[in-house]
Amino acid sequence: MILTAHEFVPFSPDHVQDLEVQDDQRGEWLAFKEIPSWMGLSGLTVMRDSKPIALGGVTQGHFWGMIGKDLGRSMLYVHSCAKQVIARSGRPELETYVRSDFMNAIRWIELLGFERNGRAYPYLGNQYIRYVRQSHGRS
Repeated sequence: MILTAHEFVPFSPDHVQDLEVQDDQRGEWLAFKEIPSWMGLSGLTVMRDSKPIALGGVTQGHFWGMIGKDLGRSMLYVHSCAKQVIARSGRPELETYVRSDFMNAIRWIELLGFERNGRAYPYLGNQYIRYVRQSHGRS
């Protein structure tokens, strides 16, 4: 087995351009990289062998993320980093939106402790579900 070097570093807008995004997030990624809204985002980038494989953070109570393709076992590390980002946010409540047909994202966001809280507005031709996470003193 070949061990891969992982690390997480502060998010940089350059990481958006360098992320090899999974097919299920391509539409969101294209929109995300074209608008300057990411310039105000704070968060972390998970790097594998000096390449970004996941981006995420909490900005104004909103948990956001973009996952690269072909993560394999790196998803365990990405999950651990996401839990740290959530815990460090210090927010009693977080929200996020997940595309209603993106089952892997739905499973993951629920593993992170988010619960379905309604349906969001259509965006980029898709329906998004609103998820909320109450901390209740947990991380």
